[in-house]
Amino acid sequence: LAAGFIKQAHALGYDYIAMILKANFWNTKNRIALFREFRPARIRPFGWRIDFTGGGNNHFDCILVVWQPPYQGRCEFCDPMEKPKARSQLSLF
Repeated sequence: LAAGFIKQAHALGYDYIAMILKANFWNTKNRIALFREFRPARIRPFGWRIDFTGGGNNHFDCILVVWQPPYQGRCEFCDPMEKPKARSQLSLF
């Protein structure tokens, strides 16, 4: 469903779009055109696996993908984010 969300967010004309995606989201031939049409400004990997359920089941390697339409420059791959020490310290940017 992520590809549809990416397209819809751009269609709505947002100035800034950020999504947490599986780390291998772009690793498919079918998404190369999506990447080129909606070129991210930057991609930042998480340095830990996110536990989306709170149950200790950390299954997904994730990346933060940021778009700033109508950005057409090179996509910047940033340093991995470190796991926050406390919940109140979480900052994705």
